[in-house]
Amino acid sequence: MAVSKNRASETVTARVEHALNLTRGRLKLWLVFDDDAAVAEARSLIQLKKARNLLALSRSDLEHRHEKAVRQILERYAGHAPRPVETEPAEAAEEPKPAPRRRAASRQNAEAVSG
Repeated sequence: MAVSKNRASETVTARVEHALNLTRGRLKLWLVFDDDAAVAEARSLIQLKKARNLLALSRSDLEHRHEKAVRQILERYAGHAPRPVETEPAEAAEEPKPAPRRRAASRQNAEAVSG
């Protein structure tokens, strides 16, 4: 999940411009604002810039989207029960391990050692 970056001290215009510079059309960003006036201002700026990769949301919109996504995930996986983990008895788990394989000495190494 992406880490949110708070830029409360900056203006709405500065936040939108910064987001446009960050994404350059490759990423989709959500700009979250606390008040509806800032959301409306950001949406108008985004529309003027024709930035399809930015979306201005209020806190309540963000919470609503999150609840909807969680609900969809729960509905999708409601019929799927997690598989039980099969455990083997301790006696069967202790199988002898084969000896590690040795690396064959190279011809160059054999000649150097033999002289």
